[in-house]
Amino acid sequence: MAVQRLTQRLIDALRYEGKTVFIRDSKVTGLILAVNKNSMSWKVQADLWQRRQLVKTVRHTMGTTQELTLDAARVRAQEILAQIRRGIDPNNPDAPLSPGAVVNWTLGQLWDAREQDLRRRDRSERTIKDFRGYMDRHLDDWRERPLREITNSMCHDRFEQLTDNVGPVAANHVLAALNTAWRRTAAPRSDHTDPVPLQPNPAATVRRHPVRARSDVVLPDELPEWWRLTEELPNPLRRCMHRLGLLSGLRPGNLMALEREWLDLPGRAIRLPARVMKRRGDFSLPLSGPMVSVIETALAAGDIIYSGSPWLFPTRSTISGRVTATSVARERSMPGWTGHPLRRTHKTMALVAGVSDFKSALLLHHKVGTMSDVYVSPAAMHDDLVDQQERVSAHILETAEVDA
Repeated sequence: MAVQRLTQRLIDALRYEGKTVFIRDSKVTGLILAVNKNSMSWKVQADLWQRRQLVKTVRHTMGTTQELTLDAARVRAQEILAQIRRGIDPNNPDAPLSPGAVVNWTLGQLWDAREQDLRRRDRSERTIKDFRGYMDRHLDDWRERPLREITNSMCHDRFEQLTDNVGPVAANHVLAALNTAWRRTAAPRSDHTDPVPLQPNPAATVRRHPVRARSDVVLPDELPEWWRLTEELPNPLRRCMHRLGLLSGLRPGNLMALEREWLDLPGRAIRLPARVMKRRGDFSLPLSGPMVSVIETALAAGDIIYSGSPWLFPTRSTISGRVTATSVARERSMPGWTGHPLRRTHKTMALVAGVSDFKSALLLHHKVGTMSDVYVSPAAMHDDLVDQQERVSAHILETAEVDA
């Protein structure tokens, strides 16, 4: 098939010479002039791809040279080629979309796919549970709605509704989850090969509420009162849980879910597996002497109250009656003084005790600052980190006026 830069003068001079001839236009790739016995016609030929797979090579007749001039044929050819690039067969433009096309997904299917992505990336069960909860609690009425029907205005309206009903923080979390799922799970699976492309992310234009960094912390002069209030708690397991939370700085979700098999008291560590951590990677929490004492007290209490339980801080479900891990971090009698504020308190007390910012980050399993810090092995520093933890615990207990 000859390739030639077509001109209107050349086309007018062409004649049929005993066999059909196809001439490709060098200016518009895919435009073909077919010269046969009865007429000269314009055709377009290109490969049709769908879902990143070659479906077939499409050839479509646009009309004769009597119906379309060269310039008109080039314009029309570019329109049809663009159609083919989007996965639409110009010979059958009304063909139904593939059921697997992202544009045909429901929001529930997107949520399922995003959950699978999170699991492949080894995100913690807490992260996955929170993500699933956003759908179950706040977007359930959209579960069966196709993505192509979700609009910007719908997202804005839902955001305002959530703000009024559950507050700005929860509204931010739900829309952020939708935005991320669309951007990182739906969009990468949709491209020009889809018969109908997925519309732009409708949640991306929602302006979320500004979030101020939380500042709840147990101040040094409040620590004696804090320790006294824990002493008054009737449940010894909850008393130990809060005290270990203060001395360790563990995230509340990790603290409540601690399992006995993770304990390595001779090695002065709790070995938390990567699957439960907010950041990827296993975490060996260095244990000070006071932390070991709290853990031993919790083990003894657990053996009496919930014998055989695999958790360090078990409780009994009021619904099922089964023994399970504690799921409530806060204490009504200590508002603002339990849960995540204890993590901030640990960080504050560590710095006051003279522990470097870098080492205090390692104690809390925080992301370290520089690239050179990334090369540091916390496992190789374990003994030193135990010493740092001892400094933090000693300073906390001294400030809380607790007899060692």
